[in-house]
Amino acid sequence: MPEIEGYYKNDPEGITYIEDWDTSARNWIPMTKEETAKVQRLDLPSPRCPNIPAVQDIEELLPSLDSVAQRPYSGGLWPAWDLKKGEKVLIKMSNWHHPMVIDAVRKIMEKYETDFHIDIEEKGPPPQWQGHDEAEYYLFRTKELAEWIDSWEVMDREGKWDKVIQGYGGPILRERKIKIQRMPFIVPEAVVSQAHQLPAEVLVAIDEWVWKRVRACKRVHITDPEGTDLRYTNHDAYWHDNREVYRRDHVEKHYSANIPYGETYLPGHIWGRPPS
Repeated sequence: MPEIEGYYKNDPEGITYIEDWDTSARNWIPMTKEETAKVQRLDLPSPRCPNIPAVQDIEELLPSLDSVAQRPYSGGLWPAWDLKKGEKVLIKMSNWHHPMVIDAVRKIMEKYETDFHIDIEEKGPPPQWQGHDEAEYYLFRTKELAEWIDSWEVMDREGKWDKVIQGYGGPILRERKIKIQRMPFIVPEAVVSQAHQLPAEVLVAIDEWVWKRVRACKRVHITDPEGTDLRYTNHDAYWHDNREVYRRDHVEKHYSANIPYGETYLPGHIWGRPPS
């Protein structure tokens, strides 16, 4: 049996293993001549992003935070705090968070009558980063995330808090009594994005629409306004027979800590293929 070209060997234990090469070959959809020519020319979209004006007043932040506070709890990557009267909420922030953001979060917690505490960590002077700094920062953040997970496990055992709001994206946790939610709001301009005012029902509908097409397609081509241009073949070998979820043996191997999340999409984050 031939090997798959590249880094992945055609090993029965491998995540890219293909048992029936004839069927797989028939599933392959080659690039068109036009697509090939486009890639060769590197004729990709020019990077662009929306023009976000500077925030002048704390009141400008409250509509987005109020929307996030009302969204039903989700373990996904879009913030959904689901604040309830009387629940004990720990908000973990740092001196990197703009004072206006901290004050706006405090106002929202008070509005929903939570029993909350905002813990401000001193992390030194806020850095001024460019986009390419993200890769190096994530090397540090891997250690930071591991420390967060350990602390959440301890807090879950102690039972002091009902909910912890911390971080700006992160790991998939197993089911616990304590609920972990995202704090992706560092600067005021990030808070006022209208994306945070989309109802949860709309976000779920978008996720489901994309996931349905990811499951059904044979080949994927992903672009975005900033110039991303990715392509891959969506092999049958990645999926359960009905293509509703990923193959259980792959999921158990790579996401044993939380199989329900590993076999399907994470809200706000559509898996392109089983995690490896």
